[in-house]
Amino acid sequence: MSSRANLDSESVATGGCRPSRAESSRTESSRTESSRAEPSAAPEAEASGSKRVLVVDDNEDAAELLREILCCLGHSVEVAYDGATALKLAESFWPDVALLDIGMPVMNGFELAARLRQGSGPTPRLIAITGYGADAVSVGADFDQHLMKPFDVNRLRELIA
Repeated sequence: MSSRANLDSESVATGGCRPSRAESSRTESSRTESSRAEPSAAPEAEASGSKRVLVVDDNEDAAELLREILCCLGHSVEVAYDGATALKLAESFWPDVALLDIGMPVMNGFELAARLRQGSGPTPRLIAITGYGADAVSVGADFDQHLMKPFDVNRLRELIA
């Protein structure tokens, strides 16, 4: 199996990886409710070396595939398809890492990164995930790292560790 993240979800699933709960059938509102209902997940994640990861991408298929990959890597993952939902999730989920698509409508990844840094809680490691060239994103412009689509899963693992 290739280590490129542009794998289809069936390829990921054949590796025996499944999200810890039936993620794909949940609505956005139930995602927010479930993340509030699981406050004990953080200590487990810390003890096992896994991270709490927030994925934000307006491309739902890409976001769900990334969720599957990250779950396969042992991380606790929540997904938002827009910046406003991501900010609400961040208030209760307290991610260690946030993977943000740059080219989202309404609130793009740059604005979302700035708002996450201004939040009241601990600031997650912010990683820009984009199909734009490396010149379009500079590390230091509210992002700690930049990952170009399609990306290498091993590189993603390194950035999250």
